[in-house]
Parts: sequence; structure tokens; C-alpha cells
Amino acid sequence: NKSIKESILKANNVIVTYSKHDLTSQLYISSSYDENMFNKKELQIDFNNSNLYNKIKLVSEKDQNNIFGIISDKLKLLNYNYKNEKYLCYSNKYNKIDKEKLYSFLGSKLSLSYTKLNIYNECAFRYYLNYILKVNKYEDSFDIVIGNIFHKILSECFTPLYDIDSKFDEYVNEYDYDFKSSDKFFLKILKEELHLIVDTIKKQLNYTQLTKFMYEKEIIIDVNPNLHITFKGLVDKIMYNEFDGKIIVAIVDYKTGNINLNLNNSYYGLDMQLPIYMYLIKNKIENVIIGGFYLQKILSNNKSIDKRIESMKLQGYSNSDETILSKVDTSYANSEIIKSLKVGNNGFYSYSKIINDEEIEELYNLVDKKIKEASDNILNSNFDINPKKIKDNVRGCNNCKFIDICYKKHEDIVELTEVKDLFGGEN
Repeated sequence: NKSIKESILKANNVIVTYSKHDLTSQLYISSSYDENMFNKKELQIDFNNSNLYNKIKLVSEKDQNNIFGIISDKLKLLNYNYKNEKYLCYSNKYNKIDKEKLYSFLGSKLSLSYTKLNIYNECAFRYYLNYILKVNKYEDSFDIVIGNIFHKILSECFTPLYDIDSKFDEYVNEYDYDFKSSDKFFLKILKEELHLIVDTIKKQLNYTQLTKFMYEKEIIIDVNPNLHITFKGLVDKIMYNEFDGKIIVAIVDYKTGNINLNLNNSYYGLDMQLPIYMYLIKNKIENVIIGGFYLQKILSNNKSIDKRIESMKLQGYSNSDETILSKVDTSYANSEIIKSLKVGNNGFYSYSKIINDEEIEELYNLVDKKIKEASDNILNSNFDINPKKIKDNVRGCNNCKFIDICYKKHEDIVELTEVKDLFGGEN
């Protein structure tokens, strides 16, 4: 303390100030302070000193009035002199940023995927916060960890001498995740369930002529080479084979959660995971014919083993050409592996989900259009708060972590007309 005092006293002109409070608590002056060292002067704040201070003080006085009903003399005086000052008029609108600066910020390139495209079409501002500003901190959950482990094992397990149990334990131990006691209990059950899943899929493969496979296949295509725009997808399983110079493929995506199989929302660029995979494959493989695209639910809450096996049937859309379909599923007339697929004397049953080559081409063109629309909008820095609503479901706000940032208003919600019977209708 003595050295601090000596340093201060040696200076010719020193002004020392200190605060009595911070934002949360009272502050105390240093023990080095000696009032005999200074000419003490209390700062007298006058309304003639600063317009900015007066406006800040006015807002503070209005807050006191708004919260506690206090009407002070300062409020009356300041309110009279600053009659046009705005109060409680915050605008949540997105202020458009310069597109050239955005493109430079992105490194003069743009990479899209199904998830990014879906989020942008659900709400552009949510995409902006997530993928441009990157304010969302990614955190693993037990469901995500299990989903990743299951996907990895299902991409490897169809090789000879594959040990599911040891691989499961290995991948669990690799995760930097704090498993709770309840998690460890479910891990044992899930490991046993994985055996049933693998055995069921192996039996399903007896009903197809598509005997070649690609697992966890990453496909990247150039959407616009001049602007370095790419689109990337990771397909869980591609089943394929060559017949008379044509390659017939079936696309399978594993789901550990609930299945949403609805092509109708593709009209708005939503829920297009399977159509996007179809689009990517048609861009990468020459002479390809899409035999079908499916989701496969690999986890079920059913206690009955028979019902769990039944729930693992493929759910999706099959090519209506029976010559092509017979290669995908030899039992297609009363399918053993595809849910709700059956053929009678008058053709496919009404509940069968079938799609013809013309509709597949239309769906391909729709995906292409939606990718290019989103790319253009993103590079033009169009990130308005615009969560989409279909019927009573505000899609853009479901599980959104940014609800405390956007201050969404009713007029921000974009209501979309429900589309029906697009490419075979709803599931």
C-alpha cells in the first residue's frame, strides 16, 4: 500500500475515480485509499451535461414506472423534454447483411446437406444462427450416441466373423460421454436388441436380387461450380445390381426414432431426405434406375419380438414397374420385406406406396429446384425470421434452441397450405 501511495503522490496531475456498485452488488474501495491524499469532489450530474445521458436516464425512469408504478420528478422533467423518444419498441426483424461480405465470410464457398436445407426451409433465421453465426453448441445425447453406434455397426456387421458384442463395447468406450446408471442399464438391452436387428436384416436380404451394397456412402455433387456450391449426403445403405447394362438401386436409411414418411412436404422443400438421396445417386451413378427408397425403423417399443420384427419392414416408395420391383423384392406380390406392398388381380392394392419413373423424374427436378432456390437465397443473405406452419404445426420452431434470440411474433409465421396426394400422398 505504501508504494502505491508514493507512486500516486509523485504524479503531478492524477484523477482517481471508483464505482460504488457494479451490475449486481456493492463495491468497496481499496485499502490503499487515504482521503488526505486527494481533493475529494463529488460529481454533480446536471441535465445540461449530456443528451445521451438524459435519454438513458429517461429509459431507466420509465422502467421504474413500468415495473413499480413510480412517477418521479425526473421522469416528468425528462419525459417533457424528450417527448419523441421510443420505448419498448424493439424490432426483432433481421437486418440484411451485405451478400459480398457474407460470401467472403463463408470462404467463397457454400456446402449444403439435407439437414441444412431442411432447417433453412423451416426457418431461414434459424439456419443463419446455426450455420452462419454458429451460436449453437452441439452436445451429444444418449439417443444420438446410440444412433451413431447402431449406424456404424450396421455398416460393418455383414462381413464374416464380425463380433457384434465386442464392437458394440469398443464403440461405447470410444465415446467421450458420461453414461448414467440408467444409460448403462439400457446399453445392455440395446446390445441384445442389435442381434435381433442384424438377424432380421440378414433374413430380409434373402428376398432381393440387389446383392451388392454400399454402406455409409458419402456423395458430394457440384450444384454450381462457378460459385463453389456443393451438396453432400451420407446414405446409410445402397443396395444395387446390374441387369442388362442398367443398375437398379434401392436406398435404405436407418431410423432409431419415429418415422416421418411424407413426400407431400417436398413441395415446400421439407422432409426430402429420401428424395435427396435419390437425387444424389442419380447424379453420381450412370444408367441408374431407382427401384425404391425406404426408411427402416430399427428400434421399437413393442414387447413382442414378432411385432418388433414386423416394424423393421422397409417403409417407403417402390417403383411401380413390376420388372424392376421384382429385382428389389422377389416377394413384392405380398411383400415379406416392404410394408404395405401387395399386388392383387387388379394390380397394386390402394395402400401400396408406389411411384413410377415419370414421378421419380418430377421428384428429381423438384429436389434440384429446391436446392438451387435455397442456395440463391442463402448467398443473397435472405435470413428473415419466417418459421413455417402447416396446419397446427409450427415447423420452424419445433425443438429450436434460439427461441430466446429471435423474439418471434405472430406475423413472422408463414402459414403453408397443406399439400395432399403429391407423388403417392401421405403415409
